[in-house]
Amino acid sequence: MVGLGDLSGGMFLSGAQATSANGSVIVGFGQLPLRTDAFLWTAKDGMRSLQDMLTSELGLDLADTISRLEHCNTSRL
Repeated sequence: MVGLGDLSGGMFLSGAQATSANGSVIVGFGQLPLRTDAFLWTAKDGMRSLQDMLTSELGLDLADTISRLEHCNTSRL
C-alpha cells in the first residue's frame, strides 16, 4: 500500500473511495481547513480537490450547487 498524499491546508486526513479498473484514477475525500472535500488522484497530478478542479480548471460556477448542498446538510440536523 502506498499513501496518496493529502489536500493542502487541512488536517492530514483522506480516504480513497473508488479506483478505476487499472488504478490510474482514484477518488475519495480529504480534509481542507473549513470543509471535507472530494478529491481526484492521478500519478501525474497527485491529489486535487474536485471542487477546485471544477471551478478553476473547468470554469464551472458551483456557488448555487454548494449553497443547496449546505442547506440539505443543515436541514437534517
